[in-house]
Amino acid sequence: MARKEEIQPARPDESMPDKEEGLSIRDSIRDKAKSRLSQNPDYKDYVRLVADDDLWELMQIPFSSELAELTRQTIVAPEPAAKVAAAPASKDEIIIKETIASILKKSPSELTASDYSKVTELNLSYSGVKNIGPLKALISLQILWLSNTQVSDIELLKALINLQKLWLSNTQVSDIGPLKALINLQKLWLSNTQVSDIEPLKALINLQKLWLYNTQVSDKQVAELKQALPELTIHR
Repeated sequence: MARKEEIQPARPDESMPDKEEGLSIRDSIRDKAKSRLSQNPDYKDYVRLVADDDLWELMQIPFSSELAELTRQTIVAPEPAAKVAAAPASKDEIIIKETIASILKKSPSELTASDYSKVTELNLSYSGVKNIGPLKALISLQILWLSNTQVSDIELLKALINLQKLWLSNTQVSDIGPLKALINLQKLWLSNTQVSDIEPLKALINLQKLWLYNTQVSDKQVAELKQALPELTIHR
């Protein structure tokens, strides 16, 4: 009977480090990497990457050249965002900007944000403007002429709380509700407009003179306003 050969267990290759020794080498590499990266403040994000246990383990996974090439081919770089062209200035914006520039003795292209806050008076009468949106930047404005224009919406005027004199005669204005916020207003021109309700003006305790020629304001409303503001002089 043939004698069975005893199978000896395979001996580990003494040239290869055991598991504990391998871990020790990896830790040493990791420490050296952290040390070198820490010397350059530009690499602080990489230091955090190396310090994270889970990410460090992930970095040890072999990455073949074939897989690298496949990844390069499948990842598509995002296209750069298209530049949004600035909307061209409207006719009203151009008129207002040119008028402000003339007051400050500058060209329109030289105007800065701080320049708008320096304007205290602005005359846009007979300018043909309709949209007065750009006026919201004139936070120091005290006197404003808008008579004989196409203006109808004066909502943004409520932000110009320093206004003292306001011309709205011969405009398309009908709703003067926003004016109740202008507590410093002293003189107001509303002749030849579609205004029919002057109730909001009762809040203007500093109002001294009011022009209401050719409006739809009733005698009753005028009497009520006079009662609320006894010092007010009304021309109609």
